[in-house]
Amino acid sequence: MRELLGDPLLVWTRGGFQPTERALELHATVQEALGALEAAFRAPEDFRPAQATGVLNIGLGAHLETVIAGPLLQRLAEEAPEVIPRLHRFTAPSIPSRSTTSCSISPSACSATCPSA
Repeated sequence: MRELLGDPLLVWTRGGFQPTERALELHATVQEALGALEAAFRAPEDFRPAQATGVLNIGLGAHLETVIAGPLLQRLAEEAPEVIPRLHRFTAPSIPSRSTTSCSISPSACSATCPSA
């Protein structure tokens, strides 16, 4: 950084290292930038599934789809009713394509209807 900024940033004195005038000028800006980065990468603290919206893509192999898709979609309908689930069937090592399969949930019947992939 010293070469990049053309300033030693810290200089040795009898009392130890002291910041240069340029280092002091940069301090507030750097602190603000680091705070913004920290906030950007911090996990949301107050996630509430009941208020969540959007699409949730779920990839399952055929065996897992048979075992957990029904209970999973039922719980999702109860906990996050505004979330739209999209199930993708895949087998290793394939990954679902960008084209998605729409699924609909009937909360009253607690069932899901998904077209075949």
